[in-house]
Amino acid sequence: MKEVKIIGLLYSRPLRGVGLILDQGNIGWAALLAIGVTLLLRMPVSSLLLMALVFTPAAALTAAKLEGAVSAGVALERDFMPALVCCLMAWTAALLPLVALRWFPMLAPAIQMALVLAAFIYFLGLSVCALRAIAGTSFPRAAAAVILGAVLAGARSEEH
Repeated sequence: MKEVKIIGLLYSRPLRGVGLILDQGNIGWAALLAIGVTLLLRMPVSSLLLMALVFTPAAALTAAKLEGAVSAGVALERDFMPALVCCLMAWTAALLPLVALRWFPMLAPAIQMALVLAAFIYFLGLSVCALRAIAGTSFPRAAAAVILGAVLAGARSEEH
């Protein structure tokens, strides 16, 4: 299964992994893996939906608009699906180590929180790599787009 190889590359060579996702990624497998890791961690599925339906389009649109080349409608039509596949795979790669750590319940709560924070930061870093490749933008602009997407997703989660 090529998705396992791609996830491995997201750990060792993230830009190469993102390139393979863009070339060979499959929305069905990406969604299945992301749902699986979310359920294994007993996370609310709404967090995955928030990432897919708020964070991803906001970040993709922002990255495209920072480049200034296309309208919002064109940017969403062109960039949303590739960004979604990349973000779903990044979600899986970031959270998969936490699934393995569930077998070690004796970890102190502070360590567990630090690992969750590290996974979140890793997800954001992979998202920067993905948006850089998708929008053809620089790392700083992709990082700004990811930060804005995260802020909007966080604000949306506070509403519910």
